[in-house]
Amino acid sequence: MQIRPCLKPIKVLASTSIAISLVGCATQQIPVKGDVAAKINRVAVVSMTAKSFSRQYTGLTVFNNEKEEFDISDWKIDARYEELFRNQLKNDFGMTPVIAPYSEQEFSRVNDLNGPWDAPAFWGPNFEAIATATKNYCENHSLDAVVVVAKAKSEDFLAGSNQYFGGAGTYTRGPIAKVANLHLISKVALMDCATAKPLAIRPLAAKQNGMYGDIIRSSPLLTINFEESMIPIQQWSPEQKQRVQTDLSNLPNSAISETLRSMLPTR
Repeated sequence: MQIRPCLKPIKVLASTSIAISLVGCATQQIPVKGDVAAKINRVAVVSMTAKSFSRQYTGLTVFNNEKEEFDISDWKIDARYEELFRNQLKNDFGMTPVIAPYSEQEFSRVNDLNGPWDAPAFWGPNFEAIATATKNYCENHSLDAVVVVAKAKSEDFLAGSNQYFGGAGTYTRGPIAKVANLHLISKVALMDCATAKPLAIRPLAAKQNGMYGDIIRSSPLLTINFEESMIPIQQWSPEQKQRVQTDLSNLPNSAISETLRSMLPTR
C-alpha cells in the first residue's frame, strides 16, 4: 500500500491504545510491479475470515449493548470466498489457481493480535504469525503465492459510536437513528512464497483509492431489517438463518474484483 504524503508521520507509543489514523490522507493503491507479478502463476487462496459470526447491538448506554458470537464453520463460507477469489485470479489475471488442503489451525493465527492486548494499535491481521505455515504450504504444493483473507476490525463507521466491529456479522445501532447492516470486515494479503511475507495488503473493499475512511466504508455491507437484527442468534428461524447464510456467501462479490485489481496488474 502506498500513502501519498500529506502529514508528517506521528509516532504512537506502544502503551497507548490510539490507532494510527489515515483519515486525513489520500491513499493510492499501487499494484505490485509487473516483473514481480509475472513470476506468479500457481496461486492458492486461504480464507480465515468467516469461521464465526457476531451479532452486535449498540444502544444509548453501555448497559444496553449486546454482543454474541456464533460458530458458522459448518456454513463453509470461507470455502465459498476461496472459490470466488480463485475464479477472479484465473479469469482476470491468467493465473493457475491451486486447490490444496491446508492446516486451518496454523493459518487461523492470522487473526491473532499484533500486540499484547486488544486495542486499535494492535488489531490484526497478523500476517507475520503465519509465515511458517505459508512457507510450508508453498513448498508442499509448488506455489508461487498465496492469497490470504483474514478478519479485520474497524471503528464504528456506520453509526459513529465509540464501539468497533469486524469480521462477519451484523451491527445494529438504536433505538434512535436506527442502523442495521450485515458486514464483512476483512483484509487481504498477497503472500510471496519466496519470502513468506506480504507483497501487498488491502482492505477487502469495493473502493481502493482515496481517503482510508472512504475505502473502509466500501467494505461488503448489506442493509438488513432492524427488528430481525435484534433477535438473538439462537432464536433465529431456519428461514432467517438460511437467508443470512446466502447473503453472507455473496456479500463480497464486487469487492473481490476491485481488491485484486489494486494488488495485481492485469495480464
